Amino acid sequence: MEDKEEKEINLEQALRSIYEQIFTVDLQADTYYELYSKQAFATEKKKNSGAQQAFLMIADRVSVEAYRNAVKEFLDFATIQERMEKTDNIATDFLDINGTWHSVSFIVQLRNKEGKVEKFLFAIRNIDEEKKEELERKHLTEIRLQTMSEAIHGGFKIGKFDEKFTFVKISDQFADMLGYASAEELMEVSGGCMAEILNHEDISREIPQALQAVYAGKMYTMHYRIRCKDGKWKSIEDRGRLIRNKDGVEEVWSFIVDQDELTKKTEDLESVQKANTALENMQKELQLARDEANAANKAKSTFLVNMSHDIRTPMNAIMGFTDLALKNNPQPEVRGCLEKVKQSSDYLLALINDVLDISRIESGKFRYMPVPVDIMAITDTVLNLTRGLMFNRDLELIVHRGKPLNHYVLADEVRIREVLINIMSNAIKFTNDGGSITFETSWKSETDLQHLMFRYRIADTGIGMSKEFTEHIFDEFSQENSGARTQYQGTGLGMTIARQYVELMGGTIEVESEKGKGTTVTVNLPLELAEPIKKEEKEHHYRRDTKDLRVLMAEDNDLNAEIAIMLLEDKGMHVTRAVDGCEVTEMFQNHPAGTFDVILMDIMMPRMNGYEATRSIRHMEERPDGKTIPIIAMTANAFTEDVQAALDAGMNAHLSKPIVIDTVTKAIPENLESED
Repeated sequence: MEDKEEKEINLEQALRSIYEQIFTVDLQADTYYELYSKQAFATEKKKNSGAQQAFLMIADRVSVEAYRNAVKEFLDFATIQERMEKTDNIATDFLDINGTWHSVSFIVQLRNKEGKVEKFLFAIRNIDEEKKEELERKHLTEIRLQTMSEAIHGGFKIGKFDEKFTFVKISDQFADMLGYASAEELMEVSGGCMAEILNHEDISREIPQALQAVYAGKMYTMHYRIRCKDGKWKSIEDRGRLIRNKDGVEEVWSFIVDQDELTKKTEDLESVQKANTALENMQKELQLARDEANAANKAKSTFLVNMSHDIRTPMNAIMGFTDLALKNNPQPEVRGCLEKVKQSSDYLLALINDVLDISRIESGKFRYMPVPVDIMAITDTVLNLTRGLMFNRDLELIVHRGKPLNHYVLADEVRIREVLINIMSNAIKFTNDGGSITFETSWKSETDLQHLMFRYRIADTGIGMSKEFTEHIFDEFSQENSGARTQYQGTGLGMTIARQYVELMGGTIEVESEKGKGTTVTVNLPLELAEPIKKEEKEHHYRRDTKDLRVLMAEDNDLNAEIAIMLLEDKGMHVTRAVDGCEVTEMFQNHPAGTFDVILMDIMMPRMNGYEATRSIRHMEERPDGKTIPIIAMTANAFTEDVQAALDAGMNAHLSKPIVIDTVTKAIPENLESED
């Protein structure tokens, strides 16, 4: 018994060294359990029912279509008895969906008294390396044979060593080379001998040297002309050897090569080589052009990122001083001018944001980082913003909402909201008063209960688009005609950005439109369900006003500093300015604790930037309040990665320029939270 157990252990260890996964299958009970798997650190040997169905599912899920039916036939239990009647091991190879070759085997474990299989092992082995080597060898062999067949256009002949070179046997290829339908036809026309179809002048010239080789027991080579069926002469190469058969009869065995065809193929080969050389040169030129284009794209992205900061700095002053001027009760005609400046500034900022967004996507800086969110809350936000965009417009908003049982999902709330607002704003912009906009949400479960496909459908009764333009709606800077460009302003980047975001989130976006009848945009997003977000039970108390707050502000630009101080002091705050990172650090350190309530930190400053200054303040051992004082970035660095960099440096929040004072006065109290 011990010997038997030891043999079984040795067998299992041997199998484990060969196979990557092994199951034992009870054919009668249709059950299986896993004996071994390299895919897990430890495998529980739990018995599972439905072995036949489980293995057939492997074929559907794992194998590529070309091998799927063959794998299913192999895994069919109904034919196992017949297939394994005289063998204990059968196997087949297949290619999986990842391009890896595997071999699956049935190995008999137990037969009944009648010799029928009752239990067997189902084993899977990775044969990718050896299979690919085998296929490569087979491929190379086929290529060599094909190359020889195409390059050497000819055939063979066996003839008696007599004056007429009487044929013993000729190949169909030889006959075909001369234009005959078969070897029999050539044999009949030539009278059964070579002398009737070869050029005697040529053969007289070649024979002496060939005979020397023959009598020396070497292979001969002759070049002469031979007459074809149509009467024309064909140049050939005849290479052969004198052979004595078993009866002692001397025969000449030779191979015939079509010299004309060989010459033509040589010329063709030279042409191909020239073409390959030209192609290689062209590829080098294309690679050079590609490298130059990549360098240009990189330079463009770098330029636009730098412009994000440099453009926002003067925009901050324009918008800030405009807001201040409007608060000073200007004359009506001046107010009208200032309001137009404000509208133009808002529009210019939106254009800048669009251009920078598309640049950010193209440079690969956008990262999709889903977090748990309430998908229905996103819809609420979009609808609330949409109603604001429809203010003073005679438009009907129709809403149909399908609500999933669990509406908490892993998603990028900001990007989904940007996509939907972009589409809704287009619908509002291009729909005349008296029209309607329909906003629909629906969902359906995917292959498993943890995933769903969420669909947004936005339809308007607006001006629509031609079929030709609809095909280019996602192209950068696309706008249908100059008339629309004049009436409906924009960069033409909105739908480009929307599609980029949707595709980066793994979804699809489709547009259907008809001129004069409206447009329908459908967005499908694959989402993974998440646990409901738990609300914090403790109650937070935020400071409701900014009066008498003491602000330490780091800002190197004098104009930006002036506008910021005026706006903040207009809200009742007291502002102390530092001109760079070093000075803000020194001022915080040299003033007693409690001197400042909050720090507003610029990022790009001389001597020490805002990130370094923040880290310095957070790590002041002699100033414990340095770890707790709110530090808020107020900067022209406005990308998502800039927000994350600010938080990573230890800041509490991030505000982008141009300064919106209402946003600032909201952010500061929120970060001065206190508990009762």
